[in-house]
Amino acid sequence: MNKIEYISNLYMKYSRLLLEYEQKDILEAIDFYEKCKQKVAEGFYTNIDVEVSNEENEKIKKIISLQRNFEDEIKQYFIENDLSIIHVTDKSPQDLKDNRLYPSNLQANHYETERGDYFFATSNQIDGESLYLARNSKDGMIVQGDICIYGNDIFKTSYDSEGNKRLYLKNANYCYELSPEDFVPVTMLKMNKNGIPYFEFSEEWITDAPININNRFQVRNINKIQDVTSILKHHQVFTDVNGTGEAIDILRAKTRKETEERFIQKIKSKKIRYINQMIGINVNPFFEYNNEIER
Repeated sequence: MNKIEYISNLYMKYSRLLLEYEQKDILEAIDFYEKCKQKVAEGFYTNIDVEVSNEENEKIKKIISLQRNFEDEIKQYFIENDLSIIHVTDKSPQDLKDNRLYPSNLQANHYETERGDYFFATSNQIDGESLYLARNSKDGMIVQGDICIYGNDIFKTSYDSEGNKRLYLKNANYCYELSPEDFVPVTMLKMNKNGIPYFEFSEEWITDAPININNRFQVRNINKIQDVTSILKHHQVFTDVNGTGEAIDILRAKTRKETEERFIQKIKSKKIRYINQMIGINVNPFFEYNNEIER
């Protein structure tokens, strides 16, 4: 059974188990997570296991325990099938202190339900078109639909031997292929529009332990990434030229019209750079019309 089939079956299995609880219990558990998210938003160190240990509602504790079983089954499948998870960073093996990748300080997980000193990886397929390949740990990226805004001006252009314009990272990234053994999958309790509860798997994995790159049980392979032209094929890519949080400002727009107006204003003021037009791949006429840059 492949990964997609296995996870789908797992979703159905645990959804049936969740249906054994009354809806009010599920809603109270979802509210528990909302309170955790509030603590994360306020910048506090937040750990679900610590929070639930202080919880008086036994039903919530049982639902969280069921969620841990869901996570354990995901992890066991990855281990038994020798599947890897991926971490992309701008830190080269030569730059690492003590040959280790260390957790970042006070970072939130994918669902923003926990905040701590975590090291992150993903089990999403990473191929040549993945936006994750160009992301660096310092500046990050924000994705909405097919639009991606990287947090700083990380790209440069050049030509290959055949005269084709290519997109390169100013500073190379490194793709570390890791064993999931020391990680925990990040999941969330949700409810669909029909009121059916389920656990969702984000494909994100976290650990609070450093990763020794010389330990071949932890690190299976390391690849250097420089040419990222292929990320333009299916995405509209921008960069925040001065790293001033322009993507966050755009996402705060309340309507589609306001979003477009903010995009236009930031393109024209050259606060964000339209990368597709620079290379001439998958250029959107709307963005091209409002962008007065040289190709």
